[in-house]
Amino acid sequence: MIKNAIIFVLLLLTSNVNGQIIYKGNFKFSKTLSEKVCKEYGAFNENKMPILVWKISNELELDGCRNDGVYISKKMSMPHAPRHIFIVRNSHLFAIKSLGFFVPEEVTKEFCTILKDNKEKIEIEKTFLGALYHYLFNEFDLDYGTSLNKNYNFSDDQDEFKYIQEHTDSDKVNSAYQRICSTDTISDGLLECLTSCDLTECELLSLLSLLTTSK
Repeated sequence: MIKNAIIFVLLLLTSNVNGQIIYKGNFKFSKTLSEKVCKEYGAFNENKMPILVWKISNELELDGCRNDGVYISKKMSMPHAPRHIFIVRNSHLFAIKSLGFFVPEEVTKEFCTILKDNKEKIEIEKTFLGALYHYLFNEFDLDYGTSLNKNYNFSDDQDEFKYIQEHTDSDKVNSAYQRICSTDTISDGLLECLTSCDLTECELLSLLSLLTTSK
């Protein structure tokens, strides 16, 4: 309890605070967008504790909208609450309901549907999907106190990456990658693969890594 209180105070001192959101980084949402994020991700809870928000997508100049990108939110009132991912595009919130630690394929479907509906360019899709990979990779070994029994006990990211590679059917992933490359957009191809390829969680992560790092 004391440890959590100390962490919270340090975040307040080192972060950009605005009402019910603590911004971890040099950015701030408009009042309207802040209210939407708070409403969607539970800042207005019984304890009146804020949520922590930080950006995970690489910086891009997106039509002059400085705060556009991919973000993560976490409830400060609940240390073991799962982290949510969401997209801000043209100053609009695109909320993703599913949780990465629990149903990564559903998160990916929601994410790709947003990219597809917004008709994003390939370079933006790659940047945003790279952020999705970052989020799902870091959620892979977590259970947040549920009965999922995820006991991988990785000592570092390299161990986790090695485990994912060892439990991936590389032929299946390469085949899915080639299919996606033949479609008009990455989001279109990935949505199709999620429906027809029956990818495991490890294979989905490997495919996202391949899609966002290849030239």
